[in-house]
Amino acid sequence: MILDLLIFFIVYYLAFISLYSYGKQFKLFFFKDVTDIISSENDYANIFFGIAFFVIFSWLYHFSFGFKNQWINLFILLFGVIIFLLDKTKTKIKSFYFIPLVLFSGIVIYNNHDDFHYYHFQNIIELTDNYPKIGIGNLNSKYVYASLFVYFESLFNFPHYQHHFFNIPRYLVFVTICGYLFTNIFNKKNNLSHFLSAVFLVFILIKFKRFSEHGYDYILTFFLIFIFVEYFYRCKEKSYNLKSIIFFFSIVLSFKATGIFFLPFVIFAIYKNYSSNLSSIIG
Repeated sequence: MILDLLIFFIVYYLAFISLYSYGKQFKLFFFKDVTDIISSENDYANIFFGIAFFVIFSWLYHFSFGFKNQWINLFILLFGVIIFLLDKTKTKIKSFYFIPLVLFSGIVIYNNHDDFHYYHFQNIIELTDNYPKIGIGNLNSKYVYASLFVYFESLFNFPHYQHHFFNIPRYLVFVTICGYLFTNIFNKKNNLSHFLSAVFLVFILIKFKRFSEHGYDYILTFFLIFIFVEYFYRCKEKSYNLKSIIFFFSIVLSFKATGIFFLPFVIFAIYKNYSSNLSSIIG
């Protein structure tokens, strides 16, 4: 019992570190240009990039036609840890590493939301097979409505333990948004972001105190809060970071189609950038 809990904690914390490493490298590779630079100094933003990267990667990985297996899944996780250990520029902020420790108890006492076992878990089980199944939605409509996030969860199928760690990715989204907002609260450079982050954090901790409420709809909500705070309320220029906004908006749509309700904000950002560029040309 104690050994299983210790192993569960190790996988949980290594996954947190690995997401940070992959996200940081992904951000530096695809979002490094000066005109579309990431404005945040909040290291938890890297984890959002890491989650987004793994959603894309796990979907492609699923169609590797027999290449994937439990040992490769474990290697992918550990490779991110190796990147972290070799990274000389990794964050030195102690609270970054401490927040996942504080919130670990939340996943220990979890109870999955009502529809998880109805079709989400069954979908993950199908994805853990070594071979992709094309057209499975024709057999049961539940697979059509499943979130692409389940592909990411299917990566946590490791040797011997198999299905024991499927809840970790979903809970890490909760940890990441809490850590992101908490870090913003102590950012004295932006008072509006400071206040808004405090309001969101209090709301999340009260509303989502039970893990059974952490369905896939709330993964979407956490990402939308991140986009809203990071790219709309931290913006000091006349234009918005369109590349990042559109990227994360696409990821949100892959979680749930209801993310389309955030489209007016994306249209506003595009219009704002267009107006700003037009004014600079005319001026």
